[in-house]
Amino acid sequence: MKPFSPARLVGWLLALALFLTACTAPAGEPTAAPTAAATLRPTATPRPTATAIPTATTAPHLTIDGASLMGVTVRFWHPFTNDAAAQLREMVNTFNSDNPYGIRVEAYSLGAGAALQERMQTELALDAAEAQLPNVVAGSSLLLHSWADALQPLDDYLAHPEWGAAQVDPTQFDALALAQGVTTGGARIALPLLRSAPVLYLNRTWAEELGFAVDGTDPAAFSAADFSAIACAAYQALLDDDDPANNGTGGWVISLDENNMLSWLRAYGYTDLAPQDGLFRFNTPQSEAAFNALWSLNNQGCAWTSRQPTPYDYFATRRAVLFSGTLRDVDLVRRALEQAGNADQFVILPYPGPQGSPAQLWESSGIALLQGTAEEQLAGWVFITWLLESRQLALLSISTHSMPVHAGALPWMQVYFDDYPQWAALQDWPLPAESLPQHTNWMTAGNVLEDAAWQLFQSYTRAEDIPLILEQLDALIAEYESPTP
Repeated sequence: MKPFSPARLVGWLLALALFLTACTAPAGEPTAAPTAAATLRPTATPRPTATAIPTATTAPHLTIDGASLMGVTVRFWHPFTNDAAAQLREMVNTFNSDNPYGIRVEAYSLGAGAALQERMQTELALDAAEAQLPNVVAGSSLLLHSWADALQPLDDYLAHPEWGAAQVDPTQFDALALAQGVTTGGARIALPLLRSAPVLYLNRTWAEELGFAVDGTDPAAFSAADFSAIACAAYQALLDDDDPANNGTGGWVISLDENNMLSWLRAYGYTDLAPQDGLFRFNTPQSEAAFNALWSLNNQGCAWTSRQPTPYDYFATRRAVLFSGTLRDVDLVRRALEQAGNADQFVILPYPGPQGSPAQLWESSGIALLQGTAEEQLAGWVFITWLLESRQLALLSISTHSMPVHAGALPWMQVYFDDYPQWAALQDWPLPAESLPQHTNWMTAGNVLEDAAWQLFQSYTRAEDIPLILEQLDALIAEYESPTP
């Protein structure tokens, strides 16, 4: 995960603790001010202690009782790093201290999604006797789908009268994030932890000085024409100033990221986000219109390629008026502005098409249970249900700068919303929410789409080359991915 200000985190967690105390203290009694250390250790909710009584419909792995869980160790793998990993470590320590069964969770940060994917694939390729797989794993919903054969469906656990609905209420989760944990066959393999989205960042202060008023509260009114006009005005402003070193910058920083490119295609009307056969096809009139618009922007000099791996410094020093990112970038943007001594205000926007944005694409991270013994699975499930409680989800959302997935987490995050009004505004966007692709073929198709985007932005590429680029894009995807039955 990306770096994060510990001082700001402590402030938010202090506010969360104050909220908790205010909600639970008896009327008329004073509430004690919590310490920072106390707020970093969420309190545990007692788990059921009654014996699970087998019935004719109870799955065999749920016919054990709580006593069977004493001393069970749960290996938990996750992709969170830095402050998010530290926060999760505190939470795991609390669970280990407070759960009534003596379950011990061992949490391992695998170091971002790519490293987690590589380690999981390595272990899954081994014989069962040799593999050292976790009992619980967290990761993007797309990655979890790629490991579906090794995951334990959660439907039986959710339906159990003691271990299920009493602990996890699916109706309280964001509907789209919840759906992203279900396979095409209808099995639930994961429950959501966090959600994020590909978005655009706009320097609103600079845009206003250039003659454009965009406040981010009505993103449907922000069109591709507005985007191009602002990007080109910023490019021209730097071209006309007295500093030749900034010539060629100012507009939108080009991003080849597959989710950002897919957001552009969706903004121009592309809709095949979940092909039934898993074979993505981009050679459509809508994709061609999006590619033509981006090519024109680049050809005019209003889009440019960054020499740095991240765009934050360019954005903070007025070398870029727009860049592509995700919700998780919000703190890095604010910190870059602070370090640059820049008081400019920024807004977050959806990707615009000719008539504004038709939808907002979302991705989620979830948590899943791997197949194992009945005791390992149930112990893992007890930990999962604890981690999905409102307070734990709020702490994870704050430490990762991700949108909460559970309605109960929202009140805990009000101070965070106040601190980041740009980020909180997404809750009121009048746009339909749609899912980023969940089919595992997207891992390959997305990489090929990135390659096509790289070709699009080359200086030698002509507008008349675009149909061929799209044709070759589909041909390569078809070559790499066989349609699934």
